[in-house]
Amino acid sequence: LGEGDAGNVSVNTQNLTIRDGATINTTSHNDGNSGNVTINASKAVEVRGGNGIQGANINSSVLPQLAFIENFPLPMEPAGNAGYVIVNNTYLKVSDDGSVSVSNRGKGNAGKLVVSADFIQLTNLGSLVAQSNSGEGGNIFVQTDSLQIRKNSDITTNAKGEGNGGNITINAITLVALE
Repeated sequence: LGEGDAGNVSVNTQNLTIRDGATINTTSHNDGNSGNVTINASKAVEVRGGNGIQGANINSSVLPQLAFIENFPLPMEPAGNAGYVIVNNTYLKVSDDGSVSVSNRGKGNAGKLVVSADFIQLTNLGSLVAQSNSGEGGNIFVQTDSLQIRKNSDITTNAKGEGNGGNITINAITLVALE
């Protein structure tokens, strides 16, 4: 259980589809910080579907890891901070239990989630999430011409313990939230 930081992930493409429980992420399991994830797609990004265990996801996270002390597993609470997730594209669809997130299940802070697209559609349990266990909750920034939130989808920040919840900033010409 070291103190090193996780690396960054950058994806530059025309179209990106992440589905059936797949992820693009950078994760730290120790006292180091997780890295940043940057997605630049000139056309579309789609994050959809689960595999029965988890939904498809783009994320930067800090997660606990088990340490074995005298053959007994003990969860170790990491102190690193989560990084940024930045998605720049024309069309973003997050659906069917898919998510784009920054999270920290340790002592550190959640990162920052920045989404910029002409059209953003969250449907059928699709979510944009920033959350922390005991550190400061992450901030979410959404810049779009049109944002559509449907069928139990959400944009949420959450901080447990002593941390403050993050802020959600939405700059949209049209915002539709149904069902």
